[in-house]
Amino acid sequence: MSRELKVAYANVESFPYFLHRSDAIPTHPGVSVEIIQMVCKELGIKVIFSRQPGKRVLRSLETQLIDGAFLFSFKKERAQSAAYPSLNGEVNTAFKMDTISYHFYALRNHGVTWDGQQLKGANMVGVNLGYAVTANIKKMNIAVVEVRSTVESLNILLNERVPVVAAQEYPFERNWGAHKGLIEKLSPAIRTKDYFFIFNQPFYKANQEFAEQFWQKVKDVSQREYPRLIKKYLSL
Repeated sequence: MSRELKVAYANVESFPYFLHRSDAIPTHPGVSVEIIQMVCKELGIKVIFSRQPGKRVLRSLETQLIDGAFLFSFKKERAQSAAYPSLNGEVNTAFKMDTISYHFYALRNHGVTWDGQQLKGANMVGVNLGYAVTANIKKMNIAVVEVRSTVESLNILLNERVPVVAAQEYPFERNWGAHKGLIEKLSPAIRTKDYFFIFNQPFYKANQEFAEQFWQKVKDVSQREYPRLIKKYLSL
């Protein structure tokens, strides 16, 4: 294969994975971008990044304008045009790039508990408008108070307008700052989903050995660097 890899990702922010709503690659681009930069450097590959709207990224992959893309969850229909790391015909989560998790956050010593099945001590939950976890909460027959941002979610918790909020862990923890000691993160996660680096199918078929090597390197670099990178971006 060419020693050059054309890679695209979304032009919106998804903290801490990629930062800023922009077509440009910022100085501090995000955890996932830095991992791909390190992977390509260690494999001796030049990476050419582009940022596009999410649907266009997938369209560019399908039409082979790019070789690979991130971060995408597994969908059967998407796998028609995109190659995922696989094992025995199933997506191999050992080679995921990231896992996005939603947790409940409550004020300490306010009697809210969560065992993975039942949320006790709360009759309503604050959650960002459009978050996928809203569906999980509604199935628990608990009222949902929707807010427009993570900062607003933090504020309604601190002001005791709700006893608990459900949030993506890293964006929420990025904003809790001096209030961290007042807030308890409840485990286990309410919802988790794995996300992957994907190749277009023709590229994968022509470069299968390289693709497998690339996914292995993603795993190795992630295991080595992820804690440091998360700490870096949470402290920016």
